Amino acid sequence: MKGLTQQTALLMIILVTGLILTVVRLFSGTAGRERRSEISGYYQDLSLQAGMVCEDLPTDAGVILLGHAFEMEVAGNRMMKPILRRLRKEGISVVHIEALPAEDAPEFSLEMGGFPYSEFIRLSKAYPDADAILSLCGPPVNVVHPKPGTLPALLITRVTPERADDVKKLLEQEWIQAAVLREGEGAASNWMLLKGSN
Repeated sequence: MKGLTQQTALLMIILVTGLILTVVRLFSGTAGRERRSEISGYYQDLSLQAGMVCEDLPTDAGVILLGHAFEMEVAGNRMMKPILRRLRKEGISVVHIEALPAEDAPEFSLEMGGFPYSEFIRLSKAYPDADAILSLCGPPVNVVHPKPGTLPALLITRVTPERADDVKKLLEQEWIQAAVLREGEGAASNWMLLKGSN
């Protein structure tokens, strides 16, 4: 009888340990799935923004995607697949994907949003047949001549509330053709598509 009690106690310890491990795995798996789902949702939202700013492009347009290298490396397919799928659905082809290295422009961080306008000029010259450059990293900064005209359209996603006034001025001056302004955090209903006069 005493051996049976020890066996029962040992069995109970094994069952309780197994139950604890199962609960820990379940909750850590749930938290991991929720985080992955949140990240995927974030990039789905970014793909919706990309679709919004590209809506006036012809169906056979070719665009250059411009993003921060760090984010593109870390997010990889989670970032690019929804965007590429959205553009393909609209009949838009991607001519080139440019990853802006942070070490080349440390003042332009993912948090700040933006990219040097000189990158737009460089890409415009390198890919003269592109119809547009789609920024996945916010609006340009340090905008200088040459003034738009023969350059491709500049389409902007990820406009933070702090940069909204800058973007509105750039739209009025026709440096930017379309931008999605984020009015707070949240779903697409909190976004506003702004277009230049073209």
